[in-house]
Amino acid sequence: MSSAAQVGRVRGVSTKVKLALVFTGILVVSCALVLFVVWAFLIRYIPAEAVYTWDGNHFVPSRRDVLREFVPRVTIAFVGLVAVGLFVAWFASFRVLAPLSQMQAVAEQVRAGDLTRRVNLPGAENEMTVLADSFDTMLDRLEALLHSQQTFVANASHELRTPLASTRALLENASSSGADPDPELLGKLTGVNERAIALVDALLLLHEVEFTEIERSVSDLSLVVEEAVEELIPLASKRGIEVGLDVDSAMVLVSTPLAHQLVSNLVQNAIVHNLDEGGLLDVALSCEADSAVLVIENTGAKLDAEFVAQTRELFVRRGERVRAQNSDHAGLGLGLAIAERIVASQQGELELQPRAEGGLRAVVRFALVPEAAR
Repeated sequence: MSSAAQVGRVRGVSTKVKLALVFTGILVVSCALVLFVVWAFLIRYIPAEAVYTWDGNHFVPSRRDVLREFVPRVTIAFVGLVAVGLFVAWFASFRVLAPLSQMQAVAEQVRAGDLTRRVNLPGAENEMTVLADSFDTMLDRLEALLHSQQTFVANASHELRTPLASTRALLENASSSGADPDPELLGKLTGVNERAIALVDALLLLHEVEFTEIERSVSDLSLVVEEAVEELIPLASKRGIEVGLDVDSAMVLVSTPLAHQLVSNLVQNAIVHNLDEGGLLDVALSCEADSAVLVIENTGAKLDAEFVAQTRELFVRRGERVRAQNSDHAGLGLGLAIAERIVASQQGELELQPRAEGGLRAVVRFALVPEAAR
């Protein structure tokens, strides 16, 4: 049911007709004003009776004579002018509102399910072209959101089946063994369950970031970075990774929980994909001009630009979809994808650059909050 039907809206007069009538009305009023001026300052000063000259051969026509000749011609001209004005007004209103008709046609096609349609209104910048461009931008966003949602559902349904199917197989094996539970088997089962839980949590976070408006507030990003890094230092120490932390105070407008998740994802990714021995991880936060710049660098395998670009996609690791693995650090293929979407939702910028000596360099930029706005 359409919105018009929901509010009980009845069909009214077309906007084109309204504009044509308004333009014609302005023309009629203007003509009437001209005639009034002619009457007030010209015709009424003509003598009521004809005036003859002394020799009787010439005369000044009376007011009645002038009106008898003037009124029929003025009436014809007035009617013709109104007819022409109405036609011109209708044509002009049609031309002026043509972009709206084009946008309406595109909206109907989009409502029918074709999100690829765009207005693409040509011409110089004006109110109509700005409106059409905004309409196209909105459709771009809707198409991207729909594609992202479809990809999200398809990938999630696939990725959730793998750990859950593994859990079922392990449970069946444990139940059919007829003996005391095997500690190794229980360890594998616990790992698979933990992976499934982490995957579900990550997918829910990704959905929240993409489809929910999250409130932002002024926060000191340095405190968020320090807290997130401290939480992950035990994991880095377990893998023998040396962590360097150098942060300056930076007041930015962000959602603190999402900023914490962002830093955690980037730091955890830097730990998981670091060297097995002698790995390094450097986290630095500084202020440059009007931006807060967070740089997270880690050692690791040499990467190319194509692979780094692929890491922004969902469930992608080393160019392939992630499969459930026994490794404690297999990863879910969601860390950098979630990080990118968090940065976008917080109106920041994320750059991922492969390091020449191996590893990854992640650079996050947020606009600093001016002193007056704090």
